[in-house]
Amino acid sequence: MASHLRAPLRAGVTSLLRVPFRVEAVSHCRDFLKITWKDGAKSEFPNIWLRSSIRDEQFFDAGSCLYRLEKYLAFVSKDSSLLSAEYHEGNDFLKVQWPEHSTTFDLSWLRAQDTTHHDNAPQVVTWTADSILDNFFDYSRIVEDMESWMMCLRKYGVAYMRGVPPNEEGLKGVLHTIGKIRQRYHPTDITLLIADHKLAEENDRDVYGFGTLAPHTDHGYYLSQGKVACLLGSRYNAPVQDTVNFFIDNVKVIEDIREEDPEAFELLSTVPIRAARRRLTVQEECRPSEVAMYQVDIHLQRPLIYFDENDGHYKLRFSTKQAGFELSSDKSPSKMLKYYKAYELLRSKVYDPKYQQRIVVKEGMAALYDNSRVCHGRGPIHQTTQRTILAADVVDQVWYSRCRLMLGKKSGLEDRWLFGCSLKALDLLSDRYEK
Repeated sequence: MASHLRAPLRAGVTSLLRVPFRVEAVSHCRDFLKITWKDGAKSEFPNIWLRSSIRDEQFFDAGSCLYRLEKYLAFVSKDSSLLSAEYHEGNDFLKVQWPEHSTTFDLSWLRAQDTTHHDNAPQVVTWTADSILDNFFDYSRIVEDMESWMMCLRKYGVAYMRGVPPNEEGLKGVLHTIGKIRQRYHPTDITLLIADHKLAEENDRDVYGFGTLAPHTDHGYYLSQGKVACLLGSRYNAPVQDTVNFFIDNVKVIEDIREEDPEAFELLSTVPIRAARRRLTVQEECRPSEVAMYQVDIHLQRPLIYFDENDGHYKLRFSTKQAGFELSSDKSPSKMLKYYKAYELLRSKVYDPKYQQRIVVKEGMAALYDNSRVCHGRGPIHQTTQRTILAADVVDQVWYSRCRLMLGKKSGLEDRWLFGCSLKALDLLSDRYEK
């Protein structure tokens, strides 16, 4: 068997490359490189793109993953013909030649850069209330099973962790596995949600009351919403009636609206609407002189439904802090009326129990959820219930960095080739080996 079919997986171990990453034929002309792969796919790479992607030490510092800009720009900006493309059976690299320079490209990396062969979001699985999801994990194996529960979050948007220490250290133990917790506009970065009638007056009743907490996505008024959040049960005593949390798959809701009422989908995904948050008080203890430091007055104008390029599917901003239209955005009464009918359709979907997966977050149970992928809410809390939830989240840059680092390590490629890869390219590269 030709040796090019094997690539290093980690020190001392090799694994067979999958068919899509094996080369059938290579050809070139002055301005293009063309590769036919063993699975029949064909890729075409412009000469100028190849030059701009060079990773040689002369132009690129592999230690810092930074280009040496003066030499790099001088090289890329020169109009230089592609003279040859040389591939030998039994080699994982392709050699290309220009009049003034030659270099090599990793073939797996080249295949992953061709977005014409990318599936939009192969890891996403939609669900409803009746769906059976394999999304429970054990905190004692949070590191060993990290790839499994992270991929589960990408797949379903929600995962549960049992046996978590019911305190702040337990919450940090979960989220710090991903990365640093988001800094809030509060004295603390961890929210304490207390349900205890003896302490009710100390809580923000608009947010943490005993009635039903309507379905929503967190921080819909921020340009960058919290990405992955964690709700950890710290105390739970419900002698009369359980308190139920529920999660809704936004992707499924959006798909159903798009199929049932295309005009409503079009309005919700193109017409911007205002979301706002104005808070002058501080729930947590702090010195009076510090109150102003935590005050916020935020305004954002965005469509409720939007397409996320990273994850390759539509997502939702659905906040109770909706503040209506900006007068200058659209003055058509008929369009506004149609919009609010579409909004009511969306609201009816996320409120419909058939979309809601329900769970009781008891002491030591953590619910991890992708805040842009799922809506969440809570049923009413009985007057006799004593319940404390710890909540925090990580931002999208932290989550995607962890995903990228995990996938990059699994790919087995050198850092110089991992640099600048899209999330989808890393998804493909992490799966380049036969099982």
